[in-house]
Amino acid sequence: MATNPNAHNLNTLADLSAEVLGVLAKSRFIAVKRKFLLEMRELRGREQNQGVTNQIISLIMGLKFFRVKVGYNQYHFQVL
Repeated sequence: MATNPNAHNLNTLADLSAEVLGVLAKSRFIAVKRKFLLEMRELRGREQNQGVTNQIISLIMGLKFFRVKVGYNQYHFQVL
């Protein structure tokens, strides 16, 4: 089994692209969320093979830069 000599470059490019989307999501949260869900729905609808699985993993890994702003209210964390 041969390894891809560009695998490191592809991973770096994927991380940088995901980071850009994370920054973009700060101001365009709804649009980025819709695009993510659209892409995920499309990938899940395809016939499953290794390529599709890798694309799904890449899409999910891109979420590591996705920031969700949560309002903090101490009341919500109290046990009733």
